[in-house]
Amino acid sequence: MLQDVNFRNAVITELMCICKTGNTIPSLRSITYMWEVIPQNSKMVELIAEYWAAECSTEEFDNSVEMLPGGFVKMLARIGIRDKGMSSDIRKPSKREKCRYHEHASESEKCK
Repeated sequence: MLQDVNFRNAVITELMCICKTGNTIPSLRSITYMWEVIPQNSKMVELIAEYWAAECSTEEFDNSVEMLPGGFVKMLARIGIRDKGMSSDIRKPSKREKCRYHEHASESEKCK
């Protein structure tokens, strides 16, 4: 199912709603599953990584780093370097347009 881009976009929209609550981060099991079945260059993976980078505490990261997929940890490191100096509020995916994370075939298909 997650191979279907339309389904992924619907899931991304729901994830954006979850991001707005700020109450939880995706579980290790969810991240591992996602990493195995979704293209690693997909916007869904980008959203989850950016959400983790913005919301995960140092303690949560330290307790999880050995169990996370190595490529996911590299993404978190790149995000940390890219976003260095930005306020934590600006870095949160919930503060960005949901269409940033959707996968559209063309500009005309972008969210209205």
